[in-house]
Amino acid sequence: EGRMGGEAEAEPSASASLYQELTDRLQESGQRDKLKQAFKDRLIECGWRDEVSAKCREIVRDLAEKEGTDAVTVSGISEELFPIALQTVPDHVKAEILAKIRSAILDVKGPQ
Repeated sequence: EGRMGGEAEAEPSASASLYQELTDRLQESGQRDKLKQAFKDRLIECGWRDEVSAKCREIVRDLAEKEGTDAVTVSGISEELFPIALQTVPDHVKAEILAKIRSAILDVKGPQ
């Protein structure tokens, strides 16, 4: 669910329209929820979730020590944690989920 700035908001590009159409079809078919669950399951299985949770606790602890507990906010934690979380998703999990997404898109897109 990417965001575009400027004039792109007034006139969606062809790729944004295609993205929305495919997202809608995946949602309608139930594939979107299945893909999200598969991704979540794989992240748990490979230990990513535990790793990110530990990093989150570390960030909270560091912020509280440096700036006090009042300085610990969801936005502050997210700002630090989000880039780390994205970078630490194992490549094999990304590849596996991407293959599943491609397959699901072909299934809902139908013959050309």
